[in-house]
Amino acid sequence: MSGILVAVDLIPSQMNALTMSQRLNNYLRTYRRRSGLYQEDVALLLGCENGSKVSRYECSAREPSLENTLAYEAIFGIPIRELYAGMYQKVEEKTMRRAKELLQKLSAQKPEQCGARRLALIKALAGAHPPHHAIPKS
Repeated sequence: MSGILVAVDLIPSQMNALTMSQRLNNYLRTYRRRSGLYQEDVALLLGCENGSKVSRYECSAREPSLENTLAYEAIFGIPIRELYAGMYQKVEEKTMRRAKELLQKLSAQKPEQCGARRLALIKALAGAHPPHHAIPKS
């Protein structure tokens, strides 16, 4: 298979040509294989007894705990949002829809009742402003 790029072996940053709906729920297997680790190796690093739990995580049959999710980030040095690109995309879309609903609800209020920072954050979440904003510091 040399010279052939398989979608499963792509990482999120390489998926520009693919539509967002084609993203995998997670890229744990991709990063594990690229790192040269076996499922048993990752299991030991996660504190699991064997590789079967890692296999279930990789095929999305089971979701790891927050602790194990953070351990995956530590193991591969890849942010959670990239390890779980498909899941992150779904969560981001749901959050955006909810922010739009909240923005609509707040539009019935007087602007001075909303608070400038609060309104700016909700607008950013709703997509009214560029995404991936930073929460303003006090």
